[in-house]
Amino acid sequence: MASRIMRAATLAWASFFALILFFVLLPNVIFAQSSIAGTVRDTTGAVLPGVSIEATSPVLIEKVRTVHTDEGGLYRVLDLRPGGYTVTFTLSGFATVRREGIDLPTSFTATLNVEMPVASLAETVSVTGGAPTVDTQNVLQQRVLSNDVLENIPSGSRTPQAFILLTPGVTNVRLGTIPGSVAELGASLHGAIGGESLITIDGDRAVSGGAGGGNQPLRFNEAYVQEMSVRTGAASAEQEVGGIVANIIPKEGGNAWSGSFYAGLTDARLQGDNLTQRLKDQGLQDVSRIVRNHDISFGLGGPVIRNTVWFFTSGRSANSRQTVAGLYLDTDPNDWVYTPDFSKPAIDEVRYPDANARLTWQMNQRNKVGIFMQRSGYGQVGRGLSGQNIAPAASRIANYIPNLFGQVIWKSTMTSRLLVEAGYSSFYVDREQRPFPYVPSEAISAIEVAGLIPGIAFRAPPASLDDAISAHLYQKQRDAKASATYVTGAHSIKAGVAVKTTWELATAKAGQDLQFTLRNGVPISILQTATPWERIQEIKPNLGVFAQDQWTVRRLTLNAGVRYDYFRARTAETHLPAARWVPARDFPAVEDVPNWKDINPRLGVAYDLFGTGNTALKASLNRYVNGEATETASANHPLTRSVVRVTRNWTDGNGDFIPDCDLKNPLANTGGSDTCGIISNLNFGLNNPNATTYADDVLRGRGVRGYNWTGSAEVQQHLFARTSLTAGYYRRWAGNFQVTDNLSVTPGDFDPFCVTAPLDTRLPNGGGYQICGLYDVVQAKAGQVVSRVVQAGSFGKRTQIYDGFDLTTSARFANGAVLNGGMNIGRTATNSCFVVDSPQALLNCDITPPFQPNVKIFGIYPVPLWGVQISGVLQIIPGPEITASYVASNAEVFPTLRRNLASGPTGTVTVPLIKPGTLYADNSKQLDIRFTKRFRLDRTRIEANVDIFNIMNGSDVQVHNVNFGTGWLGPRNLQLPRYVMVSTQVNF
Repeated sequence: MASRIMRAATLAWASFFALILFFVLLPNVIFAQSSIAGTVRDTTGAVLPGVSIEATSPVLIEKVRTVHTDEGGLYRVLDLRPGGYTVTFTLSGFATVRREGIDLPTSFTATLNVEMPVASLAETVSVTGGAPTVDTQNVLQQRVLSNDVLENIPSGSRTPQAFILLTPGVTNVRLGTIPGSVAELGASLHGAIGGESLITIDGDRAVSGGAGGGNQPLRFNEAYVQEMSVRTGAASAEQEVGGIVANIIPKEGGNAWSGSFYAGLTDARLQGDNLTQRLKDQGLQDVSRIVRNHDISFGLGGPVIRNTVWFFTSGRSANSRQTVAGLYLDTDPNDWVYTPDFSKPAIDEVRYPDANARLTWQMNQRNKVGIFMQRSGYGQVGRGLSGQNIAPAASRIANYIPNLFGQVIWKSTMTSRLLVEAGYSSFYVDREQRPFPYVPSEAISAIEVAGLIPGIAFRAPPASLDDAISAHLYQKQRDAKASATYVTGAHSIKAGVAVKTTWELATAKAGQDLQFTLRNGVPISILQTATPWERIQEIKPNLGVFAQDQWTVRRLTLNAGVRYDYFRARTAETHLPAARWVPARDFPAVEDVPNWKDINPRLGVAYDLFGTGNTALKASLNRYVNGEATETASANHPLTRSVVRVTRNWTDGNGDFIPDCDLKNPLANTGGSDTCGIISNLNFGLNNPNATTYADDVLRGRGVRGYNWTGSAEVQQHLFARTSLTAGYYRRWAGNFQVTDNLSVTPGDFDPFCVTAPLDTRLPNGGGYQICGLYDVVQAKAGQVVSRVVQAGSFGKRTQIYDGFDLTTSARFANGAVLNGGMNIGRTATNSCFVVDSPQALLNCDITPPFQPNVKIFGIYPVPLWGVQISGVLQIIPGPEITASYVASNAEVFPTLRRNLASGPTGTVTVPLIKPGTLYADNSKQLDIRFTKRFRLDRTRIEANVDIFNIMNGSDVQVHNVNFGTGWLGPRNLQLPRYVMVSTQVNF
């Protein structure tokens, strides 16, 4: 087995390097960022072959890029960095034409069609301005933010990732998050699966192998960002997944020295209060508040050797401290009763240290090398306080320190038609998670099921949560890629390969391997855990091979490509030493969990409607695989499939909170005055015969991996200078869903019943309606669970379809004003009307929510007088869905079930009182404003900024209580109150 793995790994890497060599030697296969293309004609309309086109810009270390028109008068200048360009057209016998003021954003093809008049003498015709705003050749849909925009609008966080959330079409976003938080990771784009956010630096992944294919412990420093693009649709064959992909183009430096410095601060004195009486009447007694936030960063760049070697470096130190509403320090953290000290609210603190450097070397006119290194940290003091029902002593200190990202990219313009690129990057993650220093090592965590806050964990991190105990996560990720582009006037042919490998080690230790469950301070049960744990998962490899062509025929450009994806993961052999309750354990390696192969076509078409470059019609249809990292491998690790936790009843006869019975004895036993029941699973520490298994057609094969198709249709219109409008329709549908089948039961093992909804004016029609379609397993099958994950298609057809419309604009005015953003209206409809086990699956199986608006707009306006500038951000997002989970007693069920619940006469069942996707709270709205005063001292620009966030002091609810009762719909999370941040920015 080991030799087979080694041969496969060797073959993968050998193939990679062979492809690099192949690309270098043969002219048909790279990654181009932006380009300038078009047709050159004379004044009679005849095409002109052999015209020399020179694109010059200060952002090019080589100063100039030169190509020639082909026999059809077509040309294309590839691999241009974003910035301002001058393009010169020269041909003997014709006047030289110079186009100036061409602002080229990232991943954009600027179409410049030129007419060259005949000239008997040397003559130059200069045209200034009129930069294209409509890309008539690419079908890629994206939003582009330049550095001057990133620096000048209020965000609350000096990281470009925060601006992802300002993209129309990005949903699953709340307004109540800490400034600088990682909320963008769970965001969704046009119905994509949340968590598929990818951040790339110059096209290279800068994400760790986390959930959904993209976890981001790195927090990027805005000081080194030249430009950022957020892809919103129609990705080329180079991309694996169809979610959000944000590409950061870092600064390279230049022949002139330049730099920046930023410092921003806010604290509790600069914050308002949005806890209204209405919210207090709904049961909310406190809201989260900023304690202190600061953000300091710098950037510096310049020449090492003029025109040959440039450098840029930057650093950042940011800190965010915020109270967590409703959670307080324990008056006595060693006591067995949680008694909150209301004068000491819980604090969630996040720190972001960062340092990076980039070196750009123009080896000669054809070859360029870029080297980038980043050391970034992400430290959290109070991990788990937001989103988990735990007291501060049960939270953790988590440090992603260090995160190391390194990148080397070589680009070569071998001829005016052939570009080659090869790159290598590595990403090292080290996350340590531990209890607070004031928590004694002998402390045992406790869960109080009654009391002031039912279900709260206190005293120490809870052993019942994998993410709550002391843990270490190590990840080593390697990415290598090579690609090449061969260009004729009409064609841009590109092919390439990307190989990613990941090695991940996760370890954990749960304090005393104990957790007590209490009712009103009295022990009722014990949780025993079998730590330490250790898991090694590997991705070997995540391989993508693609080829694509951009073919222009008159006004029509066809974008066609295909991508082959191969994903294989495994788990390594594991030896665990003897633990407190269980002996030493050994687990074998598991191969091919999963082993997937997919072919994903990509097709798009762009049409220049009137041939003027002002109106483009675009359509695309693309297939993507779902993001995957080590989730499936982890789920199939023998440790995961073993029994690592058990519970047992406990009567603490002498009230000393020390189990006097023998906890190593799995059977019921008595010690002193204490009585301990039998453990919940006698396979404790062993393989679980009833553990969830995966069907072979889920784990292995061609075309079995989860996927989604995306289709789009867009109209882009140039309105006037540097202003465009885009209207688009987007559709996404997914496939290869998985379901969990309990092999111990069949649909015939369930009996139907109904429940009458309570009478309550807050419910639809005042409540009192009957809810049927509910089922309970027969008593003979109660508690029998043998689960297997299978393809949903084995039972029926499941659909998940997103439909949405975007209307967006991008405008830059002559006075420097900027207006960007727009509105998205969309919804995701699901249908899973088939039965796997319980016929209750047919209840609410067809959900079609209403279309909901999502508005994201930002703008910058330089006031004509006094050096004052005003900028702002407006967000209007859908309110949270309103649901109601009602706990019905056995007595309520008995009349229609005609027997007791399978869980017994004291059992309960949870019933949805409101159909999902039918009721929503009001939209949430927030307006943020920045006032800037500018000063100039020679080449130095100094800005004094005052940012006001949530200027209307809105208190829209972001999360409701969904448990039906007196507290139903009570607010759980609000927008942050209005607060002010003061800052200064210095650029030179």
